[in-house]
Amino acid sequence: MTKRRITIIAAMMLAGIVALAVVCLTAWPPDWWMLHIPSAILAYAGFLGCIIVNIGLLFCKSWSETLADAFCEIGLAFAATTMISGAIWAHGAWGAPWVWEPRLTGTFLMTLIFLSWRMSRPWLRGRHLGRAPASAALIVLGLPAMALTHLAARWMGGLHPTGMHGFSQINPNILAMCFVAMAAFGSAAFVWRTSFAE
Repeated sequence: MTKRRITIIAAMMLAGIVALAVVCLTAWPPDWWMLHIPSAILAYAGFLGCIIVNIGLLFCKSWSETLADAFCEIGLAFAATTMISGAIWAHGAWGAPWVWEPRLTGTFLMTLIFLSWRMSRPWLRGRHLGRAPASAALIVLGLPAMALTHLAARWMGGLHPTGMHGFSQINPNILAMCFVAMAAFGSAAFVWRTSFAE
């Protein structure tokens, strides 16, 4: 991939994060939810895309391992944004930037699973478990981690809110920024994918 394409991808991802941060910081008092919620949704979307592509790799060798890498990396970028914005919000709301409560701990462990998978990709490239690529078989473990992280606040309680049900309860500013970030996420994933098709 050329340096120009890498720059374009990075710029699109950064544009989505900056758009969220600008709206968040220009609201007074600062509303970190405008950055935190869309980032969390996009982290889930990136990780889910990575899992779907890897499940496809288990059954169809024509699927691209590079696309799985792209989804994972975009998910990791938004997971980091989620944890940073959450820590800033939590410091004001709970008096501490980090507490070992179910949703936060689950998010941290889920991010570690995907980060470990992504970092092990060069070592796993070319290795197989049966007929499937080893990396495709291993990342399927990320799916239960995602489900447990999402349901942790409902099942185990804790300080973290359980979430909202339906778009009607979401602040229109948050929803607008979510769509801006999702457009940046989709554009970055598309450019990333097409750069490897050449």
